[in-house]
Amino acid sequence: MTGRFGRVPRPVAFALLVAFGLAAVVRLVAVVPGPFTPGDGGLIVVFVDDLRRAGFVMPPVTTYNFADIPFVYPPLGLYGAALVGELLGLSSLDSVRLVAALLSLATVGAFALLALRLLPAAAAAGAVLMYALMPHAYDAIVAGGGVTRGAGLLLAMLAMWVAATPAGTTPRRAVSIGVLLGLAALSHPQTALYSAAASTVLVYQPGGLATTARRVVIMGMAAFLITLPWLVLMVNTHGLDTVLAPGNRLDPALALVLLLSLTFSGSGFTDLFLVVGTLGLAVELLRRRWRLPLLLVCLLVAGEADFIGAVPWSLLGGAATAFVLEGIGPVVGPRDRGLRVAVALVALFAALVSSMGSVVDETSRLQRVSDDHAAAMEWVRNGTEPDARFIVAAVVGWGADEISEWFPAAAQRQSVATVQGSEWLGRAGFRSQRERNRAVIRCAPSTDQCMADWAASEGLADAWIFIPKGRVNGPLSPDDCCPALRETVRDSKFYEVVFDGAGATIARPRD
Repeated sequence: MTGRFGRVPRPVAFALLVAFGLAAVVRLVAVVPGPFTPGDGGLIVVFVDDLRRAGFVMPPVTTYNFADIPFVYPPLGLYGAALVGELLGLSSLDSVRLVAALLSLATVGAFALLALRLLPAAAAAGAVLMYALMPHAYDAIVAGGGVTRGAGLLLAMLAMWVAATPAGTTPRRAVSIGVLLGLAALSHPQTALYSAAASTVLVYQPGGLATTARRVVIMGMAAFLITLPWLVLMVNTHGLDTVLAPGNRLDPALALVLLLSLTFSGSGFTDLFLVVGTLGLAVELLRRRWRLPLLLVCLLVAGEADFIGAVPWSLLGGAATAFVLEGIGPVVGPRDRGLRVAVALVALFAALVSSMGSVVDETSRLQRVSDDHAAAMEWVRNGTEPDARFIVAAVVGWGADEISEWFPAAAQRQSVATVQGSEWLGRAGFRSQRERNRAVIRCAPSTDQCMADWAASEGLADAWIFIPKGRVNGPLSPDDCCPALRETVRDSKFYEVVFDGAGATIARPRD
């Protein structure tokens, strides 16, 4: 059942090499173009900048969005990017872009280790091919936020790999798992939560409940000791409520809905990953093999984290691969090598189309800020006073709105409705910022009257308006996000247009 690198058959080894090659292609193609990283990353770049300016001592607050956001973000990935920037003489943006790309490739290697430990060799190859190309396996990692997500996921999968050792979990291995879990928590807490639950599933030995419980306690203690110095520092500096504030983002009900919907791939169309993963889940359940389905259920403890869901879903894809190979073995003989190759190529092509086509989804993290949008933000940085505040028009939720997230980093001005980072302002601060964001989304398709009335009600009458131009949410989004707002602002009693370039219309409030 268990695959090992030293015993991998030559065809399987070839398939793994193909998987790594395809993984490198789709990840590096996503990273290279554009002024910024794909998806989010503005918050992370500013964090890294703050660390470097402070001489690698965590400052009390971040300069991101000028909102006095406590610097309580788990530091491991941030320090890694800052160190790479210093050693290679790179800007913080370029170091974030490089580290995120490298982590996205490293996670493929960690997943291969895990798949070869949990699945037969051929099935593991199928799982790795699926993980290599599934959009949600890499879209959030190649984004700027992948500096933290990728580090956490890499460590989480290594912890699961140790936990799944066929020889069983000794106390020493339990300590190793706990150390990896602690380091994952210092990178991205959601990955640590998932891996802790998944590792518990993997260390369980039938008939050995007491032994399993002891191992889990050792794992927990080791993880706690690894995170304790940072936790003590943060609690002493900011208070326990601030450290725990990001938990306000966790929504178990939403996590359950996402789990039941089986939407793990992120593919825009021709979702081969959905079909293969569902087949694998059905096969495992019908054969009463519970380990892989339980790894899927463990997602409930991590909340909404699609990049984590790609791990158990791809493993189930490996189970589907084994089932298909078992089924066609008696039908397709050894001499039908050409047919096998043809079927494999068709499947790979469909998977590649599913992967590359994901960018059409308006919520895809592979979308990016365009050169024109970046140029408009640069105009703001150079052409407005440092204390100017902006309403950035948005038409999608804050998790998929790259322009609003990058604006504070690139324009170096406050965006009054950007949500990123506000989770550290406590439940009330986070909720207030989300309400502002929703109000902007409601007014963006409307007129200047709507925006001016809302701004006045919030004490933001002095806020400028930044209205992006062009397709802001993928190739299938409208040519103009906000035609009514743009036209009424141009002839408005509330606002005066001061910039109308290729990337945005920018207006300031009239006196």
